[in-house]
Amino acid sequence: MSVIIAAAGAGRRMGGASKPFMRLGRGTVLSFSLRTFASLRETREIIVVVNPRDIEAARGSLATVRKRYKISNIVEGGPLRQDSVARGLECVSPDANIIAVHDAARPFAAPALVRRVMAAAMRSGAAIPAAPVKDTLKRTAGNNRVMETVARENLWHVQTPQIFNAGLLRRAYRKHAHRGEFTDDASLVERMGRAVIVVESDHSNLKITTPQDLALARLLVPGRKRKPR
Repeated sequence: MSVIIAAAGAGRRMGGASKPFMRLGRGTVLSFSLRTFASLRETREIIVVVNPRDIEAARGSLATVRKRYKISNIVEGGPLRQDSVARGLECVSPDANIIAVHDAARPFAAPALVRRVMAAAMRSGAAIPAAPVKDTLKRTAGNNRVMETVARENLWHVQTPQIFNAGLLRRAYRKHAHRGEFTDDASLVERMGRAVIVVESDHSNLKITTPQDLALARLLVPGRKRKPR
């Protein structure tokens, strides 16, 4: 399995700070994801895609751990998420059969979850983790007046890592990455008319987007093992 870790976001809702390099426990947000994927024997290589402003700092801070974390490349991302992933795809080994794309801002993806998504992707070609929607959903008009209550059955909060057959993901990016803005990789595969399988996850695989999310993540760290298994 080849892994692309998307760490190139602008961090607008974090005041412009680089989320992947924020402190979390004894490491950084990014280091949690690196340790998780490096701990999996299935992982052959990791490509880290960072914001251009962070490229030199990332290469410096990761220099001593590249071999341990199976990092094959550290590359600059682009203006959109799909641009960053596309640049990571260019660095994936040509003989890769499975590619995982993971947001660095999700530091708590468990190895067991990664393996379940990987197994589903190997069977079907494309699989994503997601947590069932628990809240009541409302659709509003422009004035925030409630227009309807949306049934939450079969609705999911989509997460990463999203894992795909390598050829399928490459074809999806070649054909659709330039056709609009996509917030996840499965959307491009869906445009190919291919089925994407949901693997049930839970909300512990949280995404750090705001300062409140980071504060919550820091509270969760003491209760977690130092080295994910």
